[in-house]
Amino acid sequence: MIKVKRFYLVWLAALLCLLCLPGMVSVAGAAKKPVVVWFYTGNTTVAEWAEAFEKQFNATNPDIELSFDLVDYASISEKIIIASASGVGPDISYLAANLIPEQIVRGLTYPLNAYLDRYPDKNDFIPDLFASVTDEKGQIHAMPFAMWSIYDLYNMNVLAEAGVSPPQDWDSMIAAARKMTLVNADRTVARYGYAAPQSGTFCLYNLQMHMEQLGRGFLYIGDTQVKLNNEIGITAANYIRDLWQAGIPDYNNDATLLANSVIGKTAIQGYATYNLLDISPADTAGLEPRRVVGPKPGQDIVRYNAGTLYILPTSQHKDEAWRVIEAFLSPENHRSYIIAQVSYLPVRKSLLGIIGTMMTHPMVPKMAATMYSPMTTYGPVHAYWVSIRNQGASIVLPALQNKAGLQTALEEAERTMNTLLAEKYGLIK
Repeated sequence: MIKVKRFYLVWLAALLCLLCLPGMVSVAGAAKKPVVVWFYTGNTTVAEWAEAFEKQFNATNPDIELSFDLVDYASISEKIIIASASGVGPDISYLAANLIPEQIVRGLTYPLNAYLDRYPDKNDFIPDLFASVTDEKGQIHAMPFAMWSIYDLYNMNVLAEAGVSPPQDWDSMIAAARKMTLVNADRTVARYGYAAPQSGTFCLYNLQMHMEQLGRGFLYIGDTQVKLNNEIGITAANYIRDLWQAGIPDYNNDATLLANSVIGKTAIQGYATYNLLDISPADTAGLEPRRVVGPKPGQDIVRYNAGTLYILPTSQHKDEAWRVIEAFLSPENHRSYIIAQVSYLPVRKSLLGIIGTMMTHPMVPKMAATMYSPMTTYGPVHAYWVSIRNQGASIVLPALQNKAGLQTALEEAERTMNTLLAEKYGLIK
């Protein structure tokens, strides 16, 4: 018995010595690994949700200390560059999907493929949503957590009054817009058959989308040149010009006001999104979000943008950061976030299908019904798109408004944007 006791005493002493060695820490006394999230929201309900999420996560993950920090937009868009370089940046940050390519080229994102390959719920996410956050090598750099659709908004009462069936292709869309447009004797527009924003960047977003419906857009991730002045570009631009002439002959930006769609002054609004939920439910009768028709029936499409979370390469705890993202996107938590946020749609197919049980506004199920493949991105996905779009748009917009030659404008816009790209890629000094 004494020998046994002596054995255990020796064993215990050896164990204590091992625990005192550098790098040897007991499980009970292990330090928590900190994970910091920078998140942006202007929604007080989401702020309350974030506080509850942080508390619940820390309670169920004793090895991680999550700090879910709400920051201003400047922090997530610009200050994060300096903070990351200084070693004081977050582990995870929020950013809209269409801006992720710029962060990729800045070296601020960490590829998530290794995590996604073993993520059991990956197939529950709409696959199109990853297009905005994927580089030319197929590496996914951010995880979508909420989306908003950009679709055409029809006032079906106006269509019925005018004896017009919902268009199925480009030709029938132009014909419908022309028939429903009413002009007063003084040449002011009494009703717009079709109206889309009359601004440069929006016109290029539309041009990219319609070119994709014909086969290929003018710019994608990894491209070193814009390809705008070609048969596809000319055909798409002609369609936009003809549609605008038919439906919005005065090119009035006010024509796209949501209020005009509600009262029937605009029959089909060519750019509508989550602000549809600002309409009183009592005023939504007859309003119907629809996918954007294509050159031929069956080639319809819808645009999206998404809120995403990405892990920074400077994070010292990337595995733990991924666990935070997984928890954020768990079905229960994802549902509670969408309910708190109100105006965005879930990225999980399983939740999108039951959105009517989560949100009470009558337009929500109609918006959700437009969100299926094929879906396209909110403008071109490219690292330098933000740096070249305004210069190209200012050239293209007058041509689409029939105030300048179309092909000449496409040639000039292509040349201008390619010069800017060449500078970015160091081809011009």
